[in-house]
This record gives sequence, C-alpha cells and structure tokens, in this order.
Amino acid sequence: MASQATAGEQRWRTALLVGPIVAFAGVAVGITAYRQYERYQRRKVLFALIEKAEAGDTAAQLDYGDLLLRGTTYLEKNTEEGIEWYRRAAAADDPEANYRLARRYLSGKAVPQDDVRSYELFLKASQLGNVAAMHNLGFLLAKGRGTTQNQRGAAAIYKKAANLNYAPAMVDFAIMVQEGRGTDKDEELAVYWFRKAADLGNKKAQFALGRAYANGRGVPQDDSKACEWYQVAAEQGSVEAMVNLGYMYKNGRGVRQNDGLAYGYYEEAAAGGNTQAMFTVANAYEQGKGGLAQDDDKALHWYAKAAEKGHSRAKKSLKLLKSKTEKKKALNAS
Repeated sequence: MASQATAGEQRWRTALLVGPIVAFAGVAVGITAYRQYERYQRRKVLFALIEKAEAGDTAAQLDYGDLLLRGTTYLEKNTEEGIEWYRRAAAADDPEANYRLARRYLSGKAVPQDDVRSYELFLKASQLGNVAAMHNLGFLLAKGRGTTQNQRGAAAIYKKAANLNYAPAMVDFAIMVQEGRGTDKDEELAVYWFRKAADLGNKKAQFALGRAYANGRGVPQDDSKACEWYQVAAEQGSVEAMVNLGYMYKNGRGVRQNDGLAYGYYEEAAAGGNTQAMFTVANAYEQGKGGLAQDDDKALHWYAKAAEKGHSRAKKSLKLLKSKTEKKKALNAS
C-alpha cells in the first residue's frame, strides 16, 4: 500500500490541481504553485541528505560537503563546514573522501596547500583501493612532492593503477617505460600501454601514439598512422595534436600537402592556448600566407597573446609590427 501523503505534500498537490484551473481564468497561479512545490521537494531532498550525513553515511557526507563548498540556492556556501564533512568521511575510511581531501591539499583549494598532507591522504586512499589516488601518489613520488623522490616507486604504483584499467596511469607508466625512468627502458612496451589507453579514449595517449609512429619509437615509422592518431586526439581537443597535424599538412607528411588545413589546425590550437601555434598564426597573418589573408590587427592580436605567455620571438615580432603599423598610420594621416 502506498504511504499516506504528508500534510505538506497534500497542500502542494492540491495547489497543482487547483492552480491550472485558476490560471485558465486569467490568473497565473499554476506556475507559481508548481515552482513552490519544486522548491519544497528540493528542500525535502536536502534535509534527507543532511539526515543521512549526520547518521554517518559517508557518501551523503561527501555530497553534503560538496554542496557546502560551492553553495546552492537553498544552502549558503561554507567552505570550512564543507571540508569538515570531507574529513568526517575520510576518518571513516571512505576511499573517495580521502582522495578528494588529498586533491584539496595538493591544490590548496579551501585548505592550506600542503604536499605532505596530500601525500598521506593519497597513500591512505590508495591502500583503500582508490585507483585515481594511486595515480596521484605516483605523481608525488615521481616529483618528490610531500615525500622523498622515488622514480622506481612511482613507476610501480603507476603500473599497479594501469593494471586496474586506469587510462591516465597507463599513459604515465608508458612515458616512464619509454624514457627508462624508474624502470627498464622498453619502447615497444610503452607503445603497448599508450595503445591500451588510446583505445579507452585517452587523448594524451592518442597523441603519444601518433608521435611514436611519427618518430618510429617502438613501432615502424609511419607518417600516415601518425596522422590518423593525431586526428583522433585533435577531435578530442588535444591542442598538441592540432599543432602536429598542422605541421604534417604544411609539409605533406602522411597526408596530401594542404596549407589551408595546416593553418586551420594551427588557428584551432592557438585558440586552445598553444603558444607556438599563436606565434605561427600571427606570422601567417602578418605575411598573408597559408591561405590566411594579410591582417595586421589579427597578427598583433596573436603576437600579443603569445608574448603574454613568454614567447621571446613573439615579443620581438610584436614590437616590430607595432612600430610598422604606427608608421603606416602616421603616413596615412599626413
């Protein structure tokens, strides 16, 4: 038998039934009633979540902590209280809570930045089986942050997470294997792990696989296959892959030479924040090449963007082009 509706629920149901009738008569009560009922239901869900959190449900504690950390229409933002709920869940040995708290300490968001505390929490989360924490633990070991640098330990933990089918760890383990850092160098084994991660949709792995084919590292050199993997990675938003695709089209490597496509990829990479692509596009606009119409304003824009990111040649080119355009304006004005 269905449970009897609470008095509050009954009032809103009545309002929902009556509202449309009144609205039909020209008064917009139905929409107001619906919105009030919606607010009532959201508050009801929030109160239920708080009750579960206070009863010790670690998943609810994490969800409530998240709401407090960002704030909602019905809950004022309170970072200290939000972090405290994270801590309560972490103290109860919740793997995800330890992982999230570790990330906070690593980034310094809502807590003081602390590599040592971050390492301790990632270690605990790893021991509790959190695979993302294992990956982050490997990063700290490799960099020597929060603990003594240990490349062999980093490679081992990356491998453990990779064997648990975690694509980001596959990529980092593959890089270490490719470089022979913390483990024996084996370029074919590196390609094996890049391919596994690439097949799982990891764009960093797809780009790395493209580079492996372009340079013949662990696989026979093959520009066509390099372009195929660059294309896959670029479609997922890899700006590095866009830059390399631009280079391949510009030089006709693995694809038919096509300046239009080359500079199209360079522009996309520039818009994605790649400094070298910004400089390349700026130069193309200044010279009017690669299918781009000569445009000093666009050239100045991209030189300035690259210069802001510290590109030394862009700084020089920006200064020269500014001087040239100012002289041109002065001549036109005279």
